Amino acid sequence: MFAESFRARGRQAGPPLRDNREARAVGASRCADVACPANQDDLRESSCERLPGRPLAGPKAFVKHSLGAVPRLSWKVSSRPATIALAAVVEALIGLIIAAGGIYVLLGTVLGRAADAASAIPLAVLALGAAATIGYVAWGLFRMRDWARTPVVLTQIFVLIIAYYMWTSEQYAISAGLAALAIGGLALVLAPPTTATLFSKEDRKN
Repeated sequence: MFAESFRARGRQAGPPLRDNREARAVGASRCADVACPANQDDLRESSCERLPGRPLAGPKAFVKHSLGAVPRLSWKVSSRPATIALAAVVEALIGLIIAAGGIYVLLGTVLGRAADAASAIPLAVLALGAAATIGYVAWGLFRMRDWARTPVVLTQIFVLIIAYYMWTSEQYAISAGLAALAIGGLALVLAPPTTATLFSKEDRKN
């Protein structure tokens, strides 16, 4: 009777398995048919694995879901040297000074303080246009455009000329400030890191 009961249970359980690999495959297929538990504790206790064409279940699903939710951070190091950034700042500062002078002349003309309004208005417009151009050049240098270095050098030379005439008119403080600003801008824009970044080796040889 015991033998008959044992045979009956064997028939209900299915045909005997031939080897361990077949046993693992059958166990995994049975486990994959079960819905993946929603509770994390149940996920840790489950040992289901994903088979081809079946949804992922068990702790591997929990790990994959957790890792997929973590954002990937990408660090991009800027290749812009400090000399270019500082030279662009100097160029922009000169543009702001010229714009402030143009606005001052324009306001003086509007308020009736200018001695010759006919010449003051074109001078203010010229100053504002020059300030806008210098600001655009400063932006181009900050973006590491090679065409921007020549206008920057010309701007610093122009500022040095203004500083000289300020010195001859005994405005020593303004002259010294403008001269220091222009010399610093020239040193930054002509520095080797700036040249190496703006121009390739082939351009420097030519």
